[in-house]
Amino acid sequence: MKLRVCEIFESLQGEGARVGEPSLFLRLSGCNLRCRCCDTKYSWDEFTEYPLDELVRVVESSGLTSIVITGGEPTLQADELIEFFNELGHRKLKSIIETNGTLLNKLIIDLFNKVDLISVSLK
Repeated sequence: MKLRVCEIFESLQGEGARVGEPSLFLRLSGCNLRCRCCDTKYSWDEFTEYPLDELVRVVESSGLTSIVITGGEPTLQADELIEFFNELGHRKLKSIIETNGTLLNKLIIDLFNKVDLISVSLK
């Protein structure tokens, strides 16, 4: 199983309850809205497919304790993200998913139960 990843980078969390926290960001590709005002339009179509075990190694080698899954719209890859979090296992990570909040089904609820914080930017 693979995730379509637009970019991986380290930065400080810039918004929400964990603002200022050093974090590893996984920006996933694809979006169901494609808003005209989007500041990451490149994430709609640009991606590299990463096997989940490779992404786990990236997380481990970063040494960071916080991971932010952003997009695009991460819930479009809910099944893959559930497996990713399963492979991460019991590592001491704080996890956030940033979502536009427009998609919800049992699979996405299962995904949300895998993370510590859901940051919803309502559209």
